[in-house]
Parts: sequence; C-alpha cells; structure tokens
Amino acid sequence: PEGKVGEGERAIYFSGEKGRVSFNEKIIKVYDSVKVDHADSRSTADKLLVDQSTQKAHLIGNVHSIFTPPDSPRLEVNSKKAFLNAKNNMGEYQGDVVGKVQFENEKLHPRIKFKSNLLKMNLDERLIRLKEKVYLERHLIKINALEGKIWLKNYQSGVKYFVLFDDVRLTEKLDLGNGEEILRKAFSEKIEGFPLERKLVLSGYPRV
Repeated sequence: PEGKVGEGERAIYFSGEKGRVSFNEKIIKVYDSVKVDHADSRSTADKLLVDQSTQKAHLIGNVHSIFTPPDSPRLEVNSKKAFLNAKNNMGEYQGDVVGKVQFENEKLHPRIKFKSNLLKMNLDERLIRLKEKVYLERHLIKINALEGKIWLKNYQSGVKYFVLFDDVRLTEKLDLGNGEEILRKAFSEKIEGFPLERKLVLSGYPRV
C-alpha cells in the first residue's frame, strides 16, 4: 500500500508491503519495508500507524531517519520509535536515540554525534531538543548533560550552534605535540558551542 496524510509541503507520504485500515478509528496500519517521506526526510521502520484524523504518523521498531534540507547539514537519527506530525511539522524520537549532524567539509567542520532518550524536532525552525541522558561528541570533545539543543541553521560566525545544560560534564583529549596526550575535564551548569570559532563557553559555577 501507498498513501499520504496532510497537504502541501508538510504532507507525510508512506508505503509498505502490507497494510490494514480501520475505518471507524481512521487508522492505517502498514507493515514490512515501511518507508515514510516527510519534509526533506526519508524514514524507515518495522511498522507504521497513521492517524488520519490528527494527521500523525507513528513509526515503531528500528526507526532510521535521514534529513537532507537544502539550507542545513545532513542529519541522521535512529531510535526505537518516532512520531511525525503533518499539521505542525514537528517530530519526536523516543528510546535509545542515536544520531549525527554531518557537514560537507568534515575537515573544517567535524561531524557532531549525539545520544539521548528523547529527541524533539521543530522542522520549520531546524531546532533539535535533546532530553534525558544527553551525550554529545565533536572531534576530541565529549559532553554529558541532562538536556540540550542544536540549531541546524545557526552554523555561522558569532552564533552558538549548540547548548547543553544541567549537570554538564566535559572531557577533552589534548595533544601536547610530543606524542603525549592529557585528558582535560570540566564541569558546569551550561555549555555553549560556537563551532566556527572552535570555542566553548561554560557558565554556572564552571570548574576545569
């Protein structure tokens, strides 16, 4: 089966090998080789539930999404389940969320890897919110926190690209240039990243 929910640029298109329709509940169930296209993204999953009344799609099992918007870097997200909303262009990923932000020139702009238990995404604003056991890695820097945000459209000079807050813990490997490395640790309530300047700003009782 193939179909769509919603209208215009925000419409969600879906397909799969098998399907079932509940006319009373206005629910479409799709199984096996599930594919979903929505707002410059392609997602796959084991199972899909589409609610025609609310224009929401629920992806279940081995969810894998790739976002390739023309004005932002490539974004890849994996999780146990996800929810897409055609009305407000929002997305939510739950359970063992793992992802990465990848740029065209990785030598100049290293990719950002992240993990969390919950990810909420505003596709119009290109804003990612991470919650619960947040982990972010960029080059030799690793950061743990309780919450975080990534702005996919803010990759420019003088503008913060990501922020992590609440119980922030940072580790960084430093090359001394003589074959030796040291591990630097820092703690704070908040950390802001300015990637083009390769700068991190810690605030809220920072300790290094």
